[in-house]
Parts: sequence; structure tokens; C-alpha cells
Amino acid sequence: MFYDLEGNPGELLTFSAARVEDPIFSPDGRQLAVTLYNIDSAEEGDIWIRDLARGTVSRVTTNEGSADPVWAPTQDRIAYSRGADIVVRSLRGSREVLLEATGFGRGVTPHQWTKDGRRILYQVSEGDSIAIGWFDVENPSEREELVADGPWSFHPSLSPDEKWLVYGSNKSGTPQVYLRDVEGRSEVFLVTRGRGTTGQWSPDGQEVYFHDLSTGTTGAVSVEWTPDGPVLGDPRTLLTTRLRGGMDSRHKFRVTPEGDRLLLSLESDTQVTSVQIVSDWKRALETR
Repeated sequence: MFYDLEGNPGELLTFSAARVEDPIFSPDGRQLAVTLYNIDSAEEGDIWIRDLARGTVSRVTTNEGSADPVWAPTQDRIAYSRGADIVVRSLRGSREVLLEATGFGRGVTPHQWTKDGRRILYQVSEGDSIAIGWFDVENPSEREELVADGPWSFHPSLSPDEKWLVYGSNKSGTPQVYLRDVEGRSEVFLVTRGRGTTGQWSPDGQEVYFHDLSTGTTGAVSVEWTPDGPVLGDPRTLLTTRLRGGMDSRHKFRVTPEGDRLLLSLESDTQVTSVQIVSDWKRALETR
């Protein structure tokens, strides 16, 4: 069960599906893309979009085994994973496939589209390792590895100015969230102290949010930008709840584009699954 930071339940979104994963807001915050797994085939997902104002849903893919949607900055396209490929599909007209980037190895997860629309940030599994890179949307064969920090590097998130990257790594023997510049020239900063995962930025770049698997808490770390680089504050708890799944490629929570609400995935024992929006967390955080 999910509550706001004052102990009251927030707005609840439900979907008629066996499972809902990968919620992600459109850049304008008016729509939510998700992966829905139907009751008859709970292992084969498809991408759907929900209009948050009207409550309507529309299908983007059909029986593709697709997951991990990522919005283009112009909102007219969406990228998603399909096995070892990343597919880009138009959201206009017949929603045709515009691009199939293939050959990523065993599995790939898109995480973010750059603001200029040129690149897609992803994590890819190769053997027993997981690395982070991005590729050129106009020329998908142009791929650059950004992070291979330990056996697993996962859950990348670009800062609003796209100069810094938060990501997870198990290089210390336990998963943690780290911060470094995109070009790899700065030192690497440790963000979390427990078993941290799913690092994400606030829209203003002043906070990094994370989930701690060891304590079941969702927290935040302040980031002060100085001429010498970022100065990180102490981790602070926003709320305590164990989110869906463990340390995998799935997104456990999202911050709204306005930065005023938090979206969390919610486990359900029924065939109607849900996500929970928690509001007023900034005010509650300031009182802690």
C-alpha cells in the first residue's frame, strides 16, 4: 500500500492487465507510457499510453514482446526494447516503425532520449556484464560506450543539462548509485550508502532520487553545483515502501516533469495492477 508523506493515499491509477511496468511521463507531463502484460500472456508485453487528464488508454504495439518505452523530446515518437533490438515508432497516424536498431547482444534497455533528439541512452547485457552507452538515432551503428564500471552498470539518467550521469553499479560488491560527468573526466561520486538503485534527477538538477533495496526506502540526495564540481548532501528518506521487483532494468518510480509529484509502481494480487502518485513530497522532505 502506498501513501503520501503525511500518511495519506495519493491518486491511484489502475490498468486492466496482469502486470504494469516501466511507467514514464511524456515531456509535457500529460501522458504516461507503460508496458502492459495481458492476462493471457503475462510474459509478452506491449506499450500503451494513458492520457492522464481524460483517463483514456491507447495501444502503441501489438503482440511484439515490447517493453521499456522512452519518449522523444518532441513527443511524436517513442522508443522501446524488443528482445535485443531498440525500435522507434511514430505516434502519428498509423504509428509506423521508423527505426529498428539491431545487434545489441543478449538484451538492451533504452533509458532516455537526449533533448536534441539525436541520441538514445541505453544499458546492454553482454555475457555476464552490463554496460551503459548511447547511439545516434540517424545512424544506429554509431554507438558509444559511456560506462562499464564494474561487472554491472545500469539505470543511467542524464542530468537536465546532459553533462552529468547518475547510474547504478555493483563494483563494490553491492549495488550503489554513482555520479560522474558524461565524458568520464571527473572523479566518480558515491550517491547512496545502502543498496541503491534507480537513480533519477529532479527537473532542476538539484536533487538525485534513488531507491534503497536494503531498507525499502525511496530517498533523495541534494546536489550543490560549485566551480570545483558537485557537492553531495547526505541521503534523506522520502518514504518507506518496497517497490515492485528487485535490481533489474525496470523503473521503480518516476518524478513528474514538473518535479512536484512522485510516481511509484505498486504490486497487486489481482489482475488489475496499479501505480500510485505521491504528491507534496517536497514540502514533506523539507520538514525532515
